[in-house]
Amino acid sequence: MRILKTSHLEGRQTILPLVFFMIFIFILSLSLSIFLICDIVFGTGIGNFLVKAILIAGLGAITLICIAFCFLATPILKNLEENALHFRELFQNMSSAVAIYRVVGNGQDFLFQDINRAGELLSKVSRSKIIGKSILEIFPSARRSGLFDILMRVWSSGVPERLPLHEYNEGGTIQWVENYVLKLPSGEIVAMYNDLTEKYQAEEKRLKLEEQLMQADKMESVGRLAGGIAHDFNNILQSLLGFAELIDAGTEKGDPRKEYIGEILNSGKRAASLTSQLLAFGRKQMFELKIIDINLEVRKAETMLRRIIPEDIQFETDLSPHLMPVKVDPSQIGQIVINLAVNAKDAMPTGGTIAFKTYNTSLDGSGSIDNTIPERRAGHFVVLSVSDTGSGMSKDVMSHIFEPFFTTKELEKGTGLGLSVIYGIASQHGGWIEAESEEGKGSTFNVYLPACHERADTTVVSPGVAGLPGNGRLVLLVEDEEIVRKVAERTLKINGYNLIVTKEVSEAEKVFREQGEKIDLVFSDVVLPDGNGVKMASEMLKKKPALKILLSSGYADDLKTWEHISQNSYPFIRKPYSINALLLCIGKIFTSSNS
Repeated sequence: MRILKTSHLEGRQTILPLVFFMIFIFILSLSLSIFLICDIVFGTGIGNFLVKAILIAGLGAITLICIAFCFLATPILKNLEENALHFRELFQNMSSAVAIYRVVGNGQDFLFQDINRAGELLSKVSRSKIIGKSILEIFPSARRSGLFDILMRVWSSGVPERLPLHEYNEGGTIQWVENYVLKLPSGEIVAMYNDLTEKYQAEEKRLKLEEQLMQADKMESVGRLAGGIAHDFNNILQSLLGFAELIDAGTEKGDPRKEYIGEILNSGKRAASLTSQLLAFGRKQMFELKIIDINLEVRKAETMLRRIIPEDIQFETDLSPHLMPVKVDPSQIGQIVINLAVNAKDAMPTGGTIAFKTYNTSLDGSGSIDNTIPERRAGHFVVLSVSDTGSGMSKDVMSHIFEPFFTTKELEKGTGLGLSVIYGIASQHGGWIEAESEEGKGSTFNVYLPACHERADTTVVSPGVAGLPGNGRLVLLVEDEEIVRKVAERTLKINGYNLIVTKEVSEAEKVFREQGEKIDLVFSDVVLPDGNGVKMASEMLKKKPALKILLSSGYADDLKTWEHISQNSYPFIRKPYSINALLLCIGKIFTSSNS
């Protein structure tokens, strides 16, 4: 600050004229004394002797006083100079930036009188180039930020003011600074300011991370609720669809009731699709994992999308030819692509472009991990990116887009489940989704999935054989839901299978101990009241290696259980299933040599 830099120098400037004056008096008095002494000695006769003696004594006293003053002033001046140097060093080495302004006129402008090194570094200006220039000439943003108005008020009132944290943007340099402005007794204005960019960015990150964590907790809670509801609803749908199919199978084509049954089946399938999305959001869905190339799924989905996307929307694809495989449920990846494409279409009512892109990426701990996204972690990933040139989204909308049933679409034009489902599918596959959007500039969604080092399975699966007659094969059915049990029992009996029906693990194990040699297939639900169907089937398989296993569920409460199913390649059918799908699945199990 100038008050630290100049107060002692101003004291020095006050004493220096006095010193020079005293030296002048000393020389004058010394000269007069010599003249008078000469006059007395040589008898020139000028003046009275007594007067001359008095003059000589007075001039001598003055000379002595001048000599004493000069001797005393020298250390004072030296001390003042040292203090001035000290304060100059303090001013230059302050961590805060300090600028001193000289007021022009009645506060119409403020000219740079000095600036310290911190001020030069923070403002990226050279002291030599700004001294004497107007603050508005060097920093035009001073008026926009309100700093110039504060300088005027402080100069007028003398009361210090603080300019709160604000964005400083000059010549492309963006910083966050805080100013403190005061007035010196000399009338100069001092502005002290600090670069708080790092602190501001850290606080922004912290707030964003807190928001992300709160969002994750909220979605986890909603996901548990959605999963629980969908689990129970799946069992209801299983019985509804199963009995409707049985009635449909026994109804002749000309029967008018067949149309009504068809409507029941269509509605049931729509409901099944809804519960599937809820389970996907809640990360409770059972997936059939395969090692695949995402590029193939994108191309399949694109072929289908071209039939439903308007012609005024163009497709662009940039699929990496060296994309690593991923271990996922292929049907769920297709759902991700379709949901994102439909979402993009809705954002472009007047046409535009949807761009699909895939690429490999690696994240590590050296800056590539964004702490504001809790799901992000180090590793190798495959990224599926879908961009549009649509209307984009505001920050407020962005904070809700992954919540179930949140939608900006008109009533009956969207369920609000599309993005939340993608969020759930990505999470359950060990990945995550990131969104970038700006109003009027479109949106980009990036889905990260863990890369797999195994080779993708490119085997083409045939449509399959029809469900074969049971031919009296004995099936042990383990299902705790009575109404689902009835559907499966009825379906299998009609098609020639013999059944032993149980509703819990302990009961099924007892039957197996007694009749295990006769049982050809164990068809069990995964989630049972007194245990786990997977563990039960595994123990039975150890005792009878030729035993066939079929597991069923619509709810993955324990992901480790699903991993066990996948690792052992147990045949699995997802609820709610159709009776035709059930018969086809069992038929494949008995005809396959490697089941």
